[in-house]
Amino acid sequence: MSFETINKSMTVADAVKVNPELMDVLAKDGIDFCCGGGHPLAEAIAEIGKDVDAYIAMLNDVQVAQKSSRAEVLSYSKDN
Repeated sequence: MSFETINKSMTVADAVKVNPELMDVLAKDGIDFCCGGGHPLAEAIAEIGKDVDAYIAMLNDVQVAQKSSRAEVLSYSKDN
């Protein structure tokens, strides 16, 4: 299972393009991914007072979990 890793050199919009399901996480924390999507992700995270490296790691963890869950569901539906 391959996917693009979220990193601090991305813009907010780039992170959402990699995984649109991150919109819920970003919105919950007040990170604007629409009009503010052109801002560097690291800057947007710092502006909300979060540790940049820890937050990006969390975004990647969310992405892995979502893709794993999706694969499990698809696998289950094919087998049964």
